[in-house]
Amino acid sequence: MAPALSGDTPWFRWLMFGYFASHIPISLCIGGQVVLHPWVVRYPSALRRLLQIHVEANGDFLMASPPSWLRSLLAAELLLQLPFFPFAAAAFWRASPADNAMRLPCIIYGTHVVTTQIPILAAIVLDTEHVKSESHRWKLFGCDAANERGHKARCCKVQIRFVVVAVVFVVIVVFGVPNSLLL
Repeated sequence: MAPALSGDTPWFRWLMFGYFASHIPISLCIGGQVVLHPWVVRYPSALRRLLQIHVEANGDFLMASPPSWLRSLLAAELLLQLPFFPFAAAAFWRASPADNAMRLPCIIYGTHVVTTQIPILAAIVLDTEHVKSESHRWKLFGCDAANERGHKARCCKVQIRFVVVAVVFVVIVVFGVPNSLLL
């Protein structure tokens, strides 16, 4: 008998569907602004302003002036991960035995994501020039630390990514990949 919270439950499939489906606009609207030159894609001013608000509100020095290594990671996200998102979202939406080929692509995707997070998180932890305080550092790193004024830290892209990757990793390790998606 399968445990009550196994990977074959509808909530797990909905969680994974939501994760992959939500990353399509995030990758295009946020990562794309950093990678794609304005003559390739002209983003609406509202999206450009949204990125600017994020940078100002969270002090995200990496997105304020993205170094070349971050641009290359975001380019890899657009070239390698973005095409995978609709495929994975559709597979978790259907979650039928015909989708038994999802295990290996999900393992490859998860490995790539974790690998790309290492230099981003290392830059935040090791930076001494742009990080204003330890609270700011942990806010960017992904902890919900209180800022200098005593208010809750606002959510930032790195925090969202870190939490989502950690949750997906824990869910897959603890509950496994649904049997309907196994090879």
